[in-house]
Amino acid sequence: YHTATGMPPERYPELPRDIPVADLYQLFRPLLRICNSNPALRCKSCQEVRRLLPKKIQPHGVIRRFRDRLFLFPAFRREVLRFAGCTILALLLFSAMFVFHLSRRENIFVNLLARLKMEEESAPLLDMQLESLGEPPCAEELTNIRDLLNKGKLSAAEASLEKRSGEMASLAVRHIPPPVDPTATYAESFQQCARGWGLLASPLGKYMTEHQREELSTRLTEEMKQFEPFSPPRGAHLGLPFIDTSFTGFNMPFVAPGSFVSPTTHSVHHIDYPYWIHATEISTELFTFITNISATRTLPSEAVEYFSWNDWLRFCRELNDKLSLEHTLPPGYLIRIPTEEEWEFAALGGWANIIPPPREIPPHSRNRAPDRDTANPLGCLDFDDNLSEVCSPYPEMPPDLHGAGMLRGAEYNLKQTSIMRLDSYLHDHAFHGEVGLRPVLAPAPPDYYDTAWWRGPEVQSIELNGKIYAGFNTVHAALTWKAAAQLAEDLGASLPEPDDLALLPEIYGKLGLVPYFDCPIAIHFAEGEWRSLKTNVPVQWPDSFTQIPSSDAAVVGPHTSAHATTTGVIAIKETMGVATLLLRWDSPEAFAKRGEQFLKHAVLRTFELNGRHLAVCRAQFASYAYRPFAQFLGVKQPVLDTAPEALAALLANLTDQDPCVLGPIPYYAQWEQPDGTHFDLPSPPPVFQPRIYDTPALLVLGVQNGSLVQLNKAESFLVELPSPP
Repeated sequence: YHTATGMPPERYPELPRDIPVADLYQLFRPLLRICNSNPALRCKSCQEVRRLLPKKIQPHGVIRRFRDRLFLFPAFRREVLRFAGCTILALLLFSAMFVFHLSRRENIFVNLLARLKMEEESAPLLDMQLESLGEPPCAEELTNIRDLLNKGKLSAAEASLEKRSGEMASLAVRHIPPPVDPTATYAESFQQCARGWGLLASPLGKYMTEHQREELSTRLTEEMKQFEPFSPPRGAHLGLPFIDTSFTGFNMPFVAPGSFVSPTTHSVHHIDYPYWIHATEISTELFTFITNISATRTLPSEAVEYFSWNDWLRFCRELNDKLSLEHTLPPGYLIRIPTEEEWEFAALGGWANIIPPPREIPPHSRNRAPDRDTANPLGCLDFDDNLSEVCSPYPEMPPDLHGAGMLRGAEYNLKQTSIMRLDSYLHDHAFHGEVGLRPVLAPAPPDYYDTAWWRGPEVQSIELNGKIYAGFNTVHAALTWKAAAQLAEDLGASLPEPDDLALLPEIYGKLGLVPYFDCPIAIHFAEGEWRSLKTNVPVQWPDSFTQIPSSDAAVVGPHTSAHATTTGVIAIKETMGVATLLLRWDSPEAFAKRGEQFLKHAVLRTFELNGRHLAVCRAQFASYAYRPFAQFLGVKQPVLDTAPEALAALLANLTDQDPCVLGPIPYYAQWEQPDGTHFDLPSPPPVFQPRIYDTPALLVLGVQNGSLVQLNKAESFLVELPSPP
């Protein structure tokens, strides 16, 4: 070290400042070996030292000189590292600022895009509302804003969105209904305030500021409080759910007036009145409490089912009567069965117009209440699950079956939820499970309960190729082929012939008959093939039919399946009941004489009572079908004398064992005579032995073994003859 540097040994490893760095670097490497603090690592001989020393000091370039200075001089190294650190820090800071700028711009873009998508989703409904208000549409404006976004002009797009929101808010304020006139009637004030609630719930009303919305809501509430009917705390208040805690589970969310595009009709519908709809299907507990009718299902929280149209009407009427005693119901409003339009608007969440996405329905136990999912925007549950719900059909989309209602929504046994499911609902579908009710408090005519009451299947008739066809359906089958053939003969008619087979789809469609119900026709299985009952000629089957022969069958009936595209013929044994009766007359003249022919052939016996001529006539089908059948024939059912002695005299003439229908039918909690008057049942009430799913609304008053009974089926009915037999 001393020889190479001229510095004392104790200063090792310090290097002199006056020797070029390149020379020092080339000398310092052998010095590290020669002067190593560990003797074992030092050179062992002069030869080793000589090999370490450079033969010649080589000049270094810029890069090597820079490296040498970093390696040999700590102060220089510290300066370089400090400079590098500052540079890196500056670069990182610049990069962070650049990334932040890009991120902020991206966030602005994402937020604007989200706002724009929301605006675009509500644009069809908004334009629909603007059109009804006489204002120009604004969907084109959104297209321009999207173009600005696509071009990266975020500031311009944001400004356009803000401007649009302000314009819509001003437009909403301009269409706020004026304050209620103090001299206006309660009904006028109700509708005026309802329009205000409709605006608050509408797409246009969403643009109003929170202060404006709160101010309008407070004003509407205060205006209705000026009227005595709305001053009590309990009642159907505009803008609020209608709840009565005295009825377990009674909760009817408020639905403001609005418009929507029906996913069923694919057309625009406007509901210009407010209404309330029950949050769930009516429970067993509530149904039994209101009607005193025992339900098949026993868990109180389960939705009630296995009831007919008339049972639902009775529930609605009796609930309406009870609510009217404790609450103020809006003028002209009743608890009733919803229309499809009301059901669908509520199922879509009102103005939200959201179709719930389909999802798997979890398996439900029949012994427990169904699971409840999240409520929709109105606070309603299970439009797409649990039970299908009864509705009055859309006028523009009548059901396939004459006079039927509609079923909407999914049911327990389906695999997926859907508010889009719809099916026809016959008014006597009492034993049909998976059917519930979600009533509404909505406008209805004063005679709604009377006109909506179902009084049996109306017999329809059509003329086709010079022949008259008439028929009706009954869900509770009570007609054998033999009885149908006898009835046809009594009417001067016949069952459908083989030449009618190809016409059956058209006949079924025009008469509104159920295609999947069995119907007797005039053919039988003989000599190994199907033959005409009248001519015994083999049947020539239409291409659309599938022949299903059976050697032990006496008759067949047309049958179609919801899963098949062809009409099939199935074998029906004589003991089977059928649910569709179809008759044929070969001329209009023969059809016109049907009542006359019936009284000529179907009378089993006659008797006179208090100057009236009465007769027992044979006919076998569901008991609730006798009244419309008598009206179809033009045959008069007697109005019963309710005096005890008169009833006793009548029963004394009807001591046969076979059941006979008299005339009175259920009308809510009462009985109705054929002329519409009320009939008081004697005490004790008539005996009735119900089957598992029989419902009181489908029973009629009859006699058996000389005693009054409530019948679900019969083999004859009582008529009043116009003259002595």
